[in-house]
Amino acid sequence: MVSQPSPSQRPRPSLVIIGGGATGFGVARDAAQRGFAVTLIERGELGQGTSGHFHGLLHSGARYAVADPGTAAACYRENQVVRRIAPSAVRDTGGLFVAFDDAELAHAEVIRQACAAAGIPTTDVPVEEVRAAEPHLNPAVTGAFAVPDGYVDGHALIELNERAALTADVPATVLPHHTVTGFRREGGAVTAVEVRDVLSGRDLVVPCDHVVNAAGVWVPEIARLAGAHVDMVYDQGTMVTFEDTFSTAVLNRSRPEGDGDLLVPDGAHSVMGTTSRVVAAPDDARPSDEEVALLVDEGAVLVPALASAPVHHAYAGVRPLAGGAPGGPATRQLSRGFTVIDHTDDGVPNVISLTGGKVTLYRLMAESAVDLLCRRAGIDAPCRTADTVMEAAAHGA
Repeated sequence: MVSQPSPSQRPRPSLVIIGGGATGFGVARDAAQRGFAVTLIERGELGQGTSGHFHGLLHSGARYAVADPGTAAACYRENQVVRRIAPSAVRDTGGLFVAFDDAELAHAEVIRQACAAAGIPTTDVPVEEVRAAEPHLNPAVTGAFAVPDGYVDGHALIELNERAALTADVPATVLPHHTVTGFRREGGAVTAVEVRDVLSGRDLVVPCDHVVNAAGVWVPEIARLAGAHVDMVYDQGTMVTFEDTFSTAVLNRSRPEGDGDLLVPDGAHSVMGTTSRVVAAPDDARPSDEEVALLVDEGAVLVPALASAPVHHAYAGVRPLAGGAPGGPATRQLSRGFTVIDHTDDGVPNVISLTGGKVTLYRLMAESAVDLLCRRAGIDAPCRTADTVMEAAAHGA
């Protein structure tokens, strides 16, 4: 009788991850810890997509509690996890929902009730205390409540997850500045990913047993190359960064979510956001003069000094929203939740795509994808990413 190799003796299944943002590196960290031989491919600099072009808000979930309670509850749970596992990337700013008229006071109560239903804690804050704590805030404020918002540095979060993947028992391989040019398939399944080093022009082939498409707004393009299909709306959000910091807490307008209702302190600046505008392709994202002017005007309602404050720069990120297509529902009505797409029905049984989500949800997105990979590969290993603190590299390392 031929003895079977023990699980520890079996070759590790190989996994190619496409996309070097927070989600891609979240998958890399989790998969490497659970027994996969990981190669991550990124077409440019790490974090060049949405993870590096957002407002930095570590969501409490309160902004989505009314319209998207499931995503709101998930954001709060992951807010607490990210604070625990990535403390060096997080600043505990806290958040305030503020109202300036009767309509906003009424909607503030709607938000608070929705937060209670979603398990998100809120605390009433007397107006006098708010004015004392936030001296730049419009003194016309008539009501406020606190939520556990925070600030998360997207690039620092990526670096922490990258380091964890690179220091796993079998270290991950990371290939920045490599673009996917094609897939090799046998019987439908992908057997290798064809990539090109955009700096040297060299082509190479990366064999694999599984593929996770975590390319953010470029997920549909990668899926198409693999013979699969993903619907996505490219929703541009423009943000304006001011040269100074005008609040200690994240400031939210107590009104239905719209353009220009959020001010985030990142430690050195204040980031005012955001807009929502569908663009035809992710590389088309550019902040317009009209969007910048709108954000400054709306920001001045929160903080009057923003009307004349120097602007450091304006930038635009693209939300990779699933569940719709151009001409469908308004993008603010689409869920900010995420979807793990199994492409078996497309005839590509070993490819998974991740769409939607928020940076706050990156770890949960990764866990969901790696759970599916483990079931496919016959790996019985629990996810440990919610309980393991990621340490920053020593200075100069």
